[in-house]
Amino acid sequence: MILSKLTSNILINELIDDINSCIKNMNLVEELNQSKDYNFNNLHEIYNNKLIELFELDNNLSSINIFIEDFTQQVSKMLIDEKQTFKLNDSKEQENKKRVFEFIIFIQNKLLNYKKIIISLNWILEKMGNAIEINENNKNEFHSLVDFNIERRFKKIREDIELSSNLLDSQNLFINEFEKLNLNDKKEILEKLLNSINFDSILEMHDIDEIIRISQMSTSINFLIKFIEVINKI
Repeated sequence: MILSKLTSNILINELIDDINSCIKNMNLVEELNQSKDYNFNNLHEIYNNKLIELFELDNNLSSINIFIEDFTQQVSKMLIDEKQTFKLNDSKEQENKKRVFEFIIFIQNKLLNYKKIIISLNWILEKMGNAIEINENNKNEFHSLVDFNIERRFKKIREDIELSSNLLDSQNLFINEFEKLNLNDKKEILEKLLNSINFDSILEMHDIDEIIRISQMSTSINFLIKFIEVINKI
């Protein structure tokens, strides 16, 4: 299959899985709380409508990108609206809002990752040609471009690690050997690195800039993990 169509198929399926996962988690929270303190009606409506859109979406990266931008605007507006109706003196309302925010931010982060993945894939497709199919003659070039993209992004992560080694629970993660590893080993290192971040220590810090930097590093690691998962399906 042509690379651009194949990657589009993969991303659509990933988006469907993530939205379904979020809907299932909302249903679970509602089922476990029989007193009906939680109300996710607006989220259910938006997420279910977006699922329908995905099933009808044109199979190309441009259409997926437009879908992501529109979805991001919708959930961002909803987050603002929910914040504006937040009642500080209502504990039940606070708990409901907390859950709503959680499910909105979950999707926001997923959409941001897919936005970055599309940027990376478009760069690779531009180098190789949109109508290209991966075969024995060009697979080395494809993986070389993938590695370059990953390693370029990991460079900043490595710099952040060196500045914040005291916030990592686990050392000796072979990050200096990262470029020499295959994709699956890189993914394993990234997962270990993510798990090694001591978020409790970060939350106790008073340096806002440091908190933001570590948070951004965590986001970048999550992106690379998802990017490798998508590439492995090609």
